[in-house]
Amino acid sequence: MPAGELISLEEAKMRTGRFREQFMQRRPEAPEVVKANAFSKDILLRILDQPGCEGIRMYHAVRPSQEPGSAALVRELVLIGTDREGNDLIEITAGPGDGKHKKGCNPLGIFLALPASPPPVTAGAIAANPRPCPHMCGGSQSPLG
Repeated sequence: MPAGELISLEEAKMRTGRFREQFMQRRPEAPEVVKANAFSKDILLRILDQPGCEGIRMYHAVRPSQEPGSAALVRELVLIGTDREGNDLIEITAGPGDGKHKKGCNPLGIFLALPASPPPVTAGAIAANPRPCPHMCGGSQSPLG
């Protein structure tokens, strides 16, 4: 099932304007700093070119501000590829052996297929640290921001 849909410029302007109104102007106790995030084509293609990748999920995240001396948290996006069923592209690998049962130091391993420890989790390409706007908004004034 496809995720997302195309919207008009007018709808996009309304939605981004609502965000700026609700999160950047009306919350003086914790105003939103970032109104947009940009990722390069190379990063997006690295995620999309993974075997089995059918889309990208964007998690909302926070990171410490990169401003010297600031303890503020800055909202950003973390991207990960998704498969046809919408699952994040994260693999569970069992390490050396047959890939199904890792017997490790299990002294009864000859009788039981109990794992000695949980298998390590590895992930496909995950992107973070987008180019934030403001500060890195590009040269043109977009009607969305």
